Amino acid sequence: MYQLFCYLINQSNNDLPLTKQAKGILLYPTINTEYDLHYQYDTHPIEIKTINLNQRWDKIDTRLKEIIEVE
Repeated sequence: MYQLFCYLINQSNNDLPLTKQAKGILLYPTINTEYDLHYQYDTHPIEIKTINLNQRWDKIDTRLKEIIEVE
């Protein structure tokens, strides 16, 4: 979490519009419940997500693609 904040804070020092909207994602494996948590730090969205590794590979693939999907 600390490393993620450091990256986002350093992005804030840049004047480019896209860096002010940089998103931080923490990704964790799970074997049960999946989480999709959303927070905001200054102008940066932060997401904490999990991937259930106790499922077929195609569902893991779909979940990974959902996470990186550009909004």
